[in-house]
Amino acid sequence: MSEIPGKPAATVSGITQAAASALGIAQADADAVVASAVSSARNEGHAAGVKEASARFSSIFGAVGIAGDGKRMAAAMSLAEKSPAMSADDVVTFVTGNVPAASVEAPAPGGDGNARSYEANRLSAAGLAAPGGQPAKKNASLSASAIFAARRQQKGN
Repeated sequence: MSEIPGKPAATVSGITQAAASALGIAQADADAVVASAVSSARNEGHAAGVKEASARFSSIFGAVGIAGDGKRMAAAMSLAEKSPAMSADDVVTFVTGNVPAASVEAPAPGGDGNARSYEANRLSAAGLAAPGGQPAKKNASLSASAIFAARRQQKGN
């Protein structure tokens, strides 16, 4: 319980035993104090490290030239993970200098990239999916009598 990383337990125990006898407290109490101090220091160090890493990644992904560019964001993530000693500014500088920006794709053929042309292309393609290559009739009646009348007409009755 009273272990310090890198130090053998016997040495730590010897230190706490000497301190305990000098202070006139029980060995078990001294071990508990040391264990509590080690645990507290570990927790504080972990919290500080998480906070620093979070701030580093936020700086990287929010930087001009990285934010919104999936290709550069992926490269920045890989570099930041593999090189934890690199500062956020160094990662951003390296990625923006060595990874080309993602290109904006051209609009679909036959369209100008806006919503109206997309809708027009979609509606014209809908006719291709209709049986016989004919666009669906507009305002077609779906009543039972209209369906039966259409069937009678197909059969020649």
